Amino acid sequence: MPFINIVLKILVEYLFLHYKILIVTGVTKYVIAILGISFILTNVVAQQKSRVNIEHADTFKYNAKFGKDIQRLIGNVVIRQDSTLFYCDSAYINEVKNSFEAFSNVHIKVNDTVDVYSSRMLYDGNTKIAELFDSVRLIDKNTILTTDHLIYNRKSKTALYNIGGRIVNKNNILVSKKGVYYTSTRTFHFRKDVVLTNPDQETYSDTLIYNTNNETAYFLGPTVIRGKESMIYCENGWYDTKMIYQSLSKDHLLLMLIKPLQLIVFIMITTSFLVRQWVMLLLSTLHTKLFLPEKEESFGIKKECHM
Repeated sequence: MPFINIVLKILVEYLFLHYKILIVTGVTKYVIAILGISFILTNVVAQQKSRVNIEHADTFKYNAKFGKDIQRLIGNVVIRQDSTLFYCDSAYINEVKNSFEAFSNVHIKVNDTVDVYSSRMLYDGNTKIAELFDSVRLIDKNTILTTDHLIYNRKSKTALYNIGGRIVNKNNILVSKKGVYYTSTRTFHFRKDVVLTNPDQETYSDTLIYNTNNETAYFLGPTVIRGKESMIYCENGWYDTKMIYQSLSKDHLLLMLIKPLQLIVFIMITTSFLVRQWVMLLLSTLHTKLFLPEKEESFGIKKECHM
């Protein structure tokens, strides 16, 4: 019993020092101490970092000039962390720092549907973040993302690019300067110079969300949707790219005008609401004068005949 009391005393002091938990005396002391042990063990297990492990390589090389903890792996390299596999032609791995750099034919097998490819990759096994360079492709079922620089976070299951990217999802092609792909929900968040193109129309936006499962686009800022014979301006809304069913709100403007007037229309959609209303009135007046004079003259002739 003296030994147990010493252990409990140490635990009580540890819990108070690190977690500010004050333990009372008596039987409660033993119960709370046991709970404290469980709590500490749970934290220890949670804080354990999964290791990056070498599954295969044709050749293993060690050279002091690489660094004392670095090995060079050559030929059919396979590295594993948890359930994720990494493939490449060669790699420098530091098992002490739990990280590696991969070269040529880099492939991350994330799961059954998500694969990432590139020419070079830096991977930190502690943060589970991969930074991929040159000819990067992320493939998730029917979706392909291409860019030259991608940061893939295995913890948050997100892929981020900020130097331009292109996404192909069935009949839809999207390009933007910045984007984040949430693989768990198969949703893209695009920013800056976003263009969505499909066989029926083109969409230009500053901020756009696209769900690859239902092929629906949601826009959260100034947006222009241009079809074969129409243009739509809005600042908030969504549309189903499969059905071309649209739900538009917040100052939307539908313009079905002949081609010579489309330059005026494009200028109009960038101005304030009142100016757009004035321009619409002007266009309506011009349209009446330019295209309806013959009908007005014919009506005048009929009136003269009755007289």
